[in-house]
Amino acid sequence: MAAAAVMPSSAAGLLTLLDDENDELKHYALVHLNKVVHEFWFQIASYIGSVEALYEDDEFKDRELAALIASKVFYHLGELDSALTYALGAGAHFDVDEQSEYVQTLVGKQQVLADQFITKLSCRTLQPDPCSCSSLQLMQRLGTACQMCSVGCTASGAVSTQVVGWSHQPDPISALISKSGSSHAAVIP
Repeated sequence: MAAAAVMPSSAAGLLTLLDDENDELKHYALVHLNKVVHEFWFQIASYIGSVEALYEDDEFKDRELAALIASKVFYHLGELDSALTYALGAGAHFDVDEQSEYVQTLVGKQQVLADQFITKLSCRTLQPDPCSCSSLQLMQRLGTACQMCSVGCTASGAVSTQVVGWSHQPDPISALISKSGSSHAAVIP
Protein backbone atom coordinates (compact mmCIF):
# COMPACT_ATOMS: atom_id res chain seq x y z
CA MET A 1 0.00 0.00 0.00
CA ALA A 2 1.44 3.37 -1.06
CA ALA A 3 1.77 6.11 1.51
CA ALA A 4 -0.41 9.13 0.87
CA ALA A 5 1.32 12.48 0.38
CA VAL A 6 0.91 14.66 3.42
CA MET A 7 -0.06 18.26 2.72
CA PRO A 8 1.22 20.69 5.36
CA SER A 9 -1.41 22.68 7.21
CA SER A 10 0.79 25.76 7.57
CA ALA A 11 3.95 27.34 6.20
CA ALA A 12 4.87 28.83 9.58
CA GLY A 13 7.73 26.42 10.29
CA LEU A 14 9.34 27.05 6.91
CA LEU A 15 8.93 30.80 7.27
CA THR A 16 10.91 30.89 10.51
CA LEU A 17 13.87 29.32 8.66
CA LEU A 18 14.13 32.35 6.35
CA ASP A 19 15.77 34.38 9.11
CA ASP A 20 18.21 31.65 10.13
CA GLU A 21 21.95 32.25 9.76
CA ASN A 22 22.45 28.94 7.91
CA ASP A 23 22.07 29.32 4.13
CA GLU A 24 21.28 25.61 3.75
CA LEU A 25 18.23 26.05 5.98
CA LYS A 26 17.17 29.09 3.98
CA HIS A 27 17.57 27.04 0.80
CA TYR A 28 15.46 24.24 2.30
CA ALA A 29 12.78 26.74 3.31
CA LEU A 30 12.66 28.37 -0.13
CA VAL A 31 12.47 25.07 -1.99
CA HIS A 32 9.57 23.90 0.16
CA LEU A 33 7.83 27.29 0.25
CA ASN A 34 7.88 27.30 -3.54
CA LYS A 35 5.95 24.01 -3.48
CA VAL A 36 3.20 25.45 -1.25
CA VAL A 37 3.22 29.17 -2.11
CA HIS A 38 -0.09 29.03 -3.98
CA GLU A 39 -1.79 27.46 -0.94
CA PHE A 40 -0.10 29.56 1.79
CA TRP A 41 0.65 32.85 0.02
CA PHE A 42 -1.32 34.72 2.69
CA GLN A 43 1.08 33.44 5.39
CA ILE A 44 4.16 34.08 3.27
CA ALA A 45 2.95 37.63 2.64
CA SER A 46 3.65 38.41 6.31
CA TYR A 47 7.30 37.45 5.68
CA ILE A 48 7.65 39.10 2.27
CA GLY A 49 10.32 41.44 3.65
CA SER A 50 12.49 38.44 4.52
CA VAL A 51 11.94 36.91 1.07
CA GLU A 52 12.78 40.21 -0.64
CA ALA A 53 15.91 40.60 1.52
CA LEU A 54 17.13 37.18 0.35
CA TYR A 55 16.61 38.22 -3.27
CA GLU A 56 18.44 41.52 -2.73
CA ASP A 57 21.44 39.75 -1.14
CA ASP A 58 23.88 39.35 -4.04
CA GLU A 59 25.87 36.79 -2.03
CA PHE A 60 22.88 34.48 -1.47
CA LYS A 61 23.03 31.65 -4.00
CA ASP A 62 19.25 31.06 -4.08
CA ARG A 63 18.26 34.68 -4.62
CA GLU A 64 16.44 33.83 -7.87
CA LEU A 65 14.28 31.28 -6.06
CA ALA A 66 13.46 33.96 -3.49
CA ALA A 67 12.45 36.24 -6.37
CA LEU A 68 10.12 33.55 -7.74
CA ILE A 69 8.41 33.14 -4.38
CA ALA A 70 8.06 36.92 -4.00
CA SER A 71 6.59 37.06 -7.50
CA LYS A 72 3.99 34.43 -6.67
CA VAL A 73 3.02 36.16 -3.42
CA PHE A 74 2.64 39.53 -5.15
CA TYR A 75 0.59 37.83 -7.86
CA HIS A 76 -1.84 36.53 -5.24
CA LEU A 77 -1.92 39.98 -3.60
CA GLY A 78 -2.98 41.41 -6.97
CA GLU A 79 0.19 43.49 -7.35
CA LEU A 80 1.01 42.39 -10.90
CA ASP A 81 3.73 44.98 -11.54
CA SER A 82 5.69 43.75 -8.52
CA ALA A 83 4.94 40.14 -9.45
CA LEU A 84 6.35 40.72 -12.94
CA THR A 85 9.41 42.54 -11.62
CA TYR A 86 10.27 39.64 -9.33
CA ALA A 87 9.46 37.05 -12.02
CA LEU A 88 12.02 38.77 -14.25
CA GLY A 89 14.50 38.54 -11.38
CA ALA A 90 13.82 34.82 -10.96
CA GLY A 91 15.78 33.89 -14.08
CA ALA A 92 15.37 30.26 -15.12
CA HIS A 93 13.15 29.57 -12.09
CA PHE A 94 10.34 31.41 -13.87
CA ASP A 95 9.23 28.84 -16.44
CA VAL A 96 7.36 30.62 -19.24
CA ASP A 97 6.16 27.25 -20.56
CA GLU A 98 4.36 26.37 -17.31
CA GLN A 99 0.66 26.08 -18.03
CA SER A 100 -0.64 27.94 -14.97
CA GLU A 101 -2.79 30.99 -14.52
CA TYR A 102 0.11 32.65 -12.70
CA VAL A 103 2.57 32.28 -15.59
CA GLN A 104 0.03 33.06 -18.30
CA THR A 105 -1.05 36.23 -16.47
CA LEU A 106 2.53 37.50 -16.07
CA VAL A 107 3.56 36.64 -19.62
CA GLY A 108 0.46 38.49 -20.82
CA LYS A 109 1.34 41.41 -18.54
CA GLN A 110 4.84 41.72 -20.00
CA GLN A 111 3.41 41.56 -23.52
CA VAL A 112 1.10 44.46 -22.68
CA LEU A 113 4.08 46.35 -21.23
CA ALA A 114 6.03 45.80 -24.44
CA ASP A 115 3.11 46.93 -26.60
CA GLN A 116 2.64 50.08 -24.48
CA PHE A 117 6.34 50.84 -24.71
CA ILE A 118 6.28 50.48 -28.51
CA THR A 119 3.25 52.75 -28.73
CA LYS A 120 4.82 55.40 -26.51
CA LEU A 121 8.06 55.37 -28.47
CA SER A 122 6.19 55.46 -31.77
CA CYS A 123 4.22 58.48 -30.62
CA ARG A 124 7.36 59.99 -29.10
CA THR A 125 5.52 60.51 -25.82
CA LEU A 126 8.22 58.70 -23.88
CA GLN A 127 11.40 60.74 -23.75
CA PRO A 128 14.12 58.56 -22.24
CA ASP A 129 16.61 60.59 -20.29
CA PRO A 130 20.10 59.07 -19.92
CA CYS A 131 20.20 60.24 -16.31
CA SER A 132 16.80 58.80 -15.44
CA CYS A 133 17.04 55.49 -13.62
CA SER A 134 13.38 54.78 -14.29
CA SER A 135 13.83 55.11 -18.07
CA LEU A 136 16.87 52.85 -18.07
CA GLN A 137 15.25 50.36 -15.71
CA LEU A 138 12.13 50.27 -17.87
CA MET A 139 14.21 49.58 -20.98
CA GLN A 140 16.25 46.87 -19.25
CA ARG A 141 13.11 45.29 -17.79
CA LEU A 142 11.46 45.35 -21.19
CA GLY A 143 14.51 43.72 -22.79
CA THR A 144 14.43 40.91 -20.25
CA ALA A 145 10.69 40.52 -20.68
CA CYS A 146 10.99 40.35 -24.44
CA GLN A 147 13.72 37.74 -24.26
CA MET A 148 11.63 35.75 -21.79
CA CYS A 149 8.62 35.95 -24.08
CA SER A 150 10.57 35.00 -27.18
CA VAL A 151 12.03 31.93 -25.49
CA GLY A 152 8.64 30.81 -24.23
CA CYS A 153 6.83 31.52 -27.47
CA THR A 154 9.51 29.81 -29.53
CA ALA A 155 9.53 26.73 -27.31
CA SER A 156 5.74 26.38 -27.41
CA GLY A 157 5.48 27.25 -31.10
CA ALA A 158 3.02 30.05 -30.40
CA VAL A 159 3.62 33.53 -31.74
CA SER A 160 1.14 35.89 -30.18
CA THR A 161 2.80 39.28 -30.16
CA GLN A 162 4.78 41.63 -32.38
CA VAL A 163 7.58 41.50 -29.83
CA VAL A 164 8.62 37.98 -30.81
CA GLY A 165 9.69 38.90 -34.33
CA TRP A 166 12.46 41.25 -33.29
CA SER A 167 13.31 39.83 -29.89
CA HIS A 168 15.60 37.18 -31.39
CA GLN A 169 18.07 39.92 -32.25
CA PRO A 170 21.07 40.28 -29.92
CA ASP A 171 19.82 43.61 -28.60
CA PRO A 172 15.99 43.67 -28.69
CA ILE A 173 15.78 47.11 -27.08
CA SER A 174 17.85 48.74 -29.83
CA ALA A 175 15.66 46.97 -32.36
CA LEU A 176 12.56 48.26 -30.58
CA ILE A 177 13.78 51.84 -30.64
CA SER A 178 14.88 51.66 -34.27
CA LYS A 179 11.47 50.23 -35.28
CA SER A 180 9.74 53.07 -33.47
CA GLY A 181 11.72 55.74 -35.30
CA SER A 182 12.89 57.30 -32.04
CA SER A 183 16.24 59.05 -31.91
CA HIS A 184 16.94 57.99 -28.32
CA ALA A 185 19.02 54.88 -29.09
CA ALA A 186 22.06 56.45 -27.41
CA VAL A 187 20.56 55.93 -23.94
CA ILE A 188 20.81 52.15 -24.16
CA PRO A 189 23.67 50.97 -21.92
